[in-house]
Amino acid sequence: MAPEGTVLSWTSPTHLKAERSTDWYWALGLLAICGVIASVLWGNLLFAAIIALGAFMIGVMAAREPRECEIHLSAEGIVVDHDFYSFSSLRAFWIETHHEYPKLYLATTGLIHPHIVIILRPPAGTDNVHEILSRFVPEETRHSLGTIVAEFLGL
Repeated sequence: MAPEGTVLSWTSPTHLKAERSTDWYWALGLLAICGVIASVLWGNLLFAAIIALGAFMIGVMAAREPRECEIHLSAEGIVVDHDFYSFSSLRAFWIETHHEYPKLYLATTGLIHPHIVIILRPPAGTDNVHEILSRFVPEETRHSLGTIVAEFLGL
């Protein structure tokens, strides 16, 4: 159900599923094991645990199936799968169209989740979303290190 005052609504997958071979998972495991061994040899057990946990989490995230979420854009803000982000909590936005599907990037003021990536599918055309957001949020193009790494890994 769309919230009151919704201007544009669409559904979007949480991410695009990239097909990975078993070799990809083996390479991830071998890199993690090498990192853990090196950390243990240098006496840094905490870093070894962080490497192991990080590799496990990357593997889990890479294997998960996309989930459909509802996006609602209104004059007050944007609702992403029941989480409301007011325009005052958004620092910037930008749209990139050189992907299989165009992607909307939102930079928020939040510490836990500072960047949100939303896949734009019909009826949310890039022009419609750009027109609405540009009235309330400045447009910039800057990626966080986390976004760059996630896109490189296909997460």
